[in-house]
Amino acid sequence: LTLVYLPHLDYNLQRLGPTDAYYYRYQFRADRHDTNPKTFTFPIYPGGGTTIAPNGEQEGIDFLTALCAHPATGPRLARKLWAFFVSETADPPQAWVDSIAGVYYASGYNMRAVVHAVLSSAEFWDPAAVFARYSWPVEYVVRAIKETGWSGYSVDSALNPMLNMGQALFEPPDVAGWDAGQGWFSTGAMLNRMNYAA
Repeated sequence: LTLVYLPHLDYNLQRLGPTDAYYYRYQFRADRHDTNPKTFTFPIYPGGGTTIAPNGEQEGIDFLTALCAHPATGPRLARKLWAFFVSETADPPQAWVDSIAGVYYASGYNMRAVVHAVLSSAEFWDPAAVFARYSWPVEYVVRAIKETGWSGYSVDSALNPMLNMGQALFEPPDVAGWDAGQGWFSTGAMLNRMNYAA
């Protein structure tokens, strides 16, 4: 789920601690909060209501919960997970998307259960899925080092080639992260991959 900043909701996501790097919490700031009703184009509440009435911190929680429950969220996540874990070169079967989306909704939006279902699926283990993703520069560099050995390399000798290929580690171009797929294979990036391999 991609969280978008909406000034009228004014939420802040903060990391909880070094051991909880992937968990975030919602922080309400009453002094910056718009207390007007907010109407959306999709249902916010189980009864079908599309307007969030002024209710302080609960407004943001209701909005985020509605995004999680939206009927397009599960299939969208399934397709993104397919491209990330299984294949960027083939579309996912609709039955697989429905299955993963079903786990998402049935588990109460539990991503641990969803990722487990993805990694346990027959499609993930299918030999046809091997090398069915485009390597990010970091994957390409790490794979090359694993194949040839680390001797003679430093961290900088790995980071600089990745930068030349278009990926500055831990510095994505924006909050959406890096684009996956064929975007890594421009003429310049391919030349830099060949130079690194040489």
